[in-house]
Amino acid sequence: MTTERDAGSRRDPTRRARDGAAPSETKAREASPPRRSRLGRPSADFSARDQILRGATEVFGRVGYARASVEDILRAADVSRRTFYKSFRSKEDVFDAVSAEAIALLPRLTHAAAAAASTPAAKLEAAVDAYLGAIVQFGPLARAILLEQFPAGTKFARRRAAVAEQILENMLEDYRGSGEQPIDRLLVQGLIAAAEHVAVRLASESRDALDIPRG
Repeated sequence: MTTERDAGSRRDPTRRARDGAAPSETKAREASPPRRSRLGRPSADFSARDQILRGATEVFGRVGYARASVEDILRAADVSRRTFYKSFRSKEDVFDAVSAEAIALLPRLTHAAAAAASTPAAKLEAAVDAYLGAIVQFGPLARAILLEQFPAGTKFARRRAAVAEQILENMLEDYRGSGEQPIDRLLVQGLIAAAEHVAVRLASESRDALDIPRG
């Protein structure tokens, strides 16, 4: 005897799929791997963005900002042009992300190092050591971030100047907090400039992988 349910199932072949597949089929679908992009990587946006940032970091460290192209970044990141433009508008946009993440660490690291020291001289020494260590970890990317020339008024130039000013103010504050007489501002500026010059020279000679330290 044919029931109404059986008849409905014959009339609509897709009903079984809507009502529920067999347990074995359900498990097979649940065990299926996530969809992957044409390049064989997970298609999640955050994964592609991270991949592009790593590729861009390698390119900017190797050839600098001015000589880098979107094509260079595509090859280094192994992504399609379409994937790139889903996350970034331009070479400038991706460099903004790379440089912002890197140099934002410098004030925090130097301030924390100075705060852990006890004497005024030790505070200055600790801050400079932290500054040198962070820039060296950037590898050749430090050249693009700190030495490449950008027109005054651009976001890169303003950010770089703001970070340098913040480091200077932190060092002056750390020194004043030790109870000593105020230190000459120009002296600390000269100390930072010298440290930057040494650090970038060391970084430019580095051939290690370019991983930005995460704070």
